[in-house]
Amino acid sequence: MRKGCLTLLVVLAVLGITAGGIYLCVDLWNNPICHGKRLHTWLDQAIWAEDPAARREAVTVLLEALPDLGEWPRTYLLMLCCHPEKDGKEKRPLPDELLPFLIAALKPGESTSAGYATIAMYLGRPPSAVPALEEALKDEQDPAVRKRMEKLLKSLRAPAQDDAVPDT
Repeated sequence: MRKGCLTLLVVLAVLGITAGGIYLCVDLWNNPICHGKRLHTWLDQAIWAEDPAARREAVTVLLEALPDLGEWPRTYLLMLCCHPEKDGKEKRPLPDELLPFLIAALKPGESTSAGYATIAMYLGRPPSAVPALEEALKDEQDPAVRKRMEKLLKSLRAPAQDDAVPDT
C-alpha cells in the first residue's frame, strides 16, 4: 500500500513539474522578457504611462523586439492594443507615441498581426495617426502594406462609427 502511494506521489510530482515547465515555456514564448521586463509590461507602459518619455522608451523596446516575435506573440501583443483596458477604463485615443510601433506592425501586409495593427489604429485613433501614416506611405514599397495603409487612411479620415472595424 505504501509503495503504491509513493509511486502515485512521484507520478503526480513529475506531472506537476512537467506542466509547470510547459506553462513557463509557453508564457515566455508569448510574452518574452526584453530589457528586464515582459513585453506586455512594456506595452502597458507605452499605452498608460503619464510621462511621454516613458511611453517613447517603451515603444523603442517594442520596436526592437517586433522583428524577432513569432506571428502568434506578435498578434497577441497587437490584440492588446485594440481595446486596452486598465482598472475598468479603456484608453482612447491611444497615445501618439505608440504610432511608430503600430505602423511598423502593419508589415508584413498579409499577416494576421498586421490586421490587428490596423484595427488598433482605427479604434484607438491616435491624434497624429493620419499624418504619421501619410509620411510612412511615402516610403513604403510593399504593395500589400501600401494597400493596407491606404485603406486605413481612408477609414481614419471618415468620421468614427462606434467601434466599426475597417476592412482589413
